[in-house]
Amino acid sequence: MGQSAVIMVVTVAIVFAIVSINTNERTNDVSEKALSYYADNVSQNICNSATEMLLTEIADDEEFRIEDLESVEMLNGEVEYTIKDTVISGKDKIKIKVNAKYGGEESENIIIASLVEEGFIAKPIQAAVTTNNDIKTIGTLVIDGREHDEDGNLIVGGEGTLGVWTTGSLNQSGNSHIGGTNTGSDYVPSRPGNANSIKTSQVWEGGYPDSPDKVLGGEEEGFEEGYLMEVAKSGDNGSQYVTSPSDLTYPLKGITYVELSGSWNAANINGSGILIVHNTDLDAIIKTPRGTFKGLVIADDIDKVHGTIIGGLVGLSPSPATGNCVGNGTGKILYSKETIEKGSQKTKVDKVASLPTDTRRIVVDSWIE
Repeated sequence: MGQSAVIMVVTVAIVFAIVSINTNERTNDVSEKALSYYADNVSQNICNSATEMLLTEIADDEEFRIEDLESVEMLNGEVEYTIKDTVISGKDKIKIKVNAKYGGEESENIIIASLVEEGFIAKPIQAAVTTNNDIKTIGTLVIDGREHDEDGNLIVGGEGTLGVWTTGSLNQSGNSHIGGTNTGSDYVPSRPGNANSIKTSQVWEGGYPDSPDKVLGGEEEGFEEGYLMEVAKSGDNGSQYVTSPSDLTYPLKGITYVELSGSWNAANINGSGILIVHNTDLDAIIKTPRGTFKGLVIADDIDKVHGTIIGGLVGLSPSPATGNCVGNGTGKILYSKETIEKGSQKTKVDKVASLPTDTRRIVVDSWIE
């Protein structure tokens, strides 16, 4: 082999070696970055998972705190965390601090949260007045499904609901007026009521509810059978459970559950929240209710509303013993989503959307990663 050929071979070998070294260095660098990126993502996922778990713990037990640093192995990583009370701008808050380590990478979440009470709107409610029987209205009763505020002031803008929804028929008599909202259009209460604000001969999907819990959506919405009675018996937020209306204290608030056989005559309904008059035979009667109630009224048998309901009214019985007159005299039933939400408040955690409706919850004020 000539000298020039030898020089060429040596040169090629040197160039190849240099290229190989550079390629290996770049490959190692890419691999290290990929591993670091993966570890960083895993550490953040572990951190977020641990945070969600701690929020769930607080949601189940609002007194749950971890003052001293605790650590636990999780998803092949290590998590350290504390949950402490703090005060920010004069308001009580909860500070949750979570640190997660994986593969040499580290992630941290700092959560500022607070316990709050937030209402709910019962989605299954069909109208200002929802019933399971033939009904009639007489006197100067006003049923208005348009949206109203908590003081009964009209909110124009197509945010309301129907005036009447019933599985039976409607006989609008006397000087009674009916109005409501349908597909974003408001209809002023009139005699006769605009057909767009009234629906008769309707069918409730899945069967008309035969209990207050089912009115609010039943188990699917977190209202398993007996839940409302249980809350009423607990006294939470001023709730009451009685078998005799004479034992009630006023104003009504929270969930008021009147379980009686027979009639609650000249019923004083002053208050707010959810008012239930019910028994398993569907023959509990609320007769000539007077006063002003802000929220949702659910009763087996509704006999002539004389007062004012700002919220909604639901009748359960398909064959009420007292007949089918929802209201006469000067009664008013004004739909208000606001009062239904305000009058039935629960503690909730916004961050953990999967929690059941009846679980205590908190609201996350800030999530600093």
